[in-house]
Amino acid sequence: MQAHAERFGVEILPAQTVTGIMTDGDHKLITTESGDEYCSNAVLLAPGTRYRRLGVPGEEDMIGAGIHFCATCDGPFYKDQEVVVVGGGNSGVEEGLFLTKFATKVTVIEFNDQLGASQILREKADSHPKMEIKLGKAVQEFKGTGHLESIIIQDRAVEIFQEELRQEQPHVTLMCLALIGLRAAWSKEQFKTFVERVDIS
Repeated sequence: MQAHAERFGVEILPAQTVTGIMTDGDHKLITTESGDEYCSNAVLLAPGTRYRRLGVPGEEDMIGAGIHFCATCDGPFYKDQEVVVVGGGNSGVEEGLFLTKFATKVTVIEFNDQLGASQILREKADSHPKMEIKLGKAVQEFKGTGHLESIIIQDRAVEIFQEELRQEQPHVTLMCLALIGLRAAWSKEQFKTFVERVDIS
């Protein structure tokens, strides 16, 4: 990929940490941690994304042993099994719909009271015979010995009765697919400021 870019005259500067992006007339001024400055007509931000970790008991132990982050990569290994997707945004619902090709049932667990996915995806998920949507639920724990055997979820609407309302679901795997933030050293506020200054409209 690097060689391909260099063929078109792209100069690659490794290990450069960007600390600021400003508009200077018709140009963009980029400053780095080392104090260097670069001027260009446009700025392309491509820091990538990372998968969300829930930070609940059992999660770290089950990654790769039932908790996965790529439906395309790992979905076929769970043919004819029940699968859970955590996160009801566009990514989660899209991956859930994809997993219906292999799984007998796909349950989408969404923290909020409604799916964050687009209306088209929501309608597809609601009408799909293999999909079940659980809204207003929070994952509390992943359980299993050697591989994921069940998850414990809590109904957020009645948090005061947490112990009584915890439900253990006998699923053999969990696909954790929600995306979060930028793979970069910038805070959300810094990124928002950079975008506003550069004016990406």
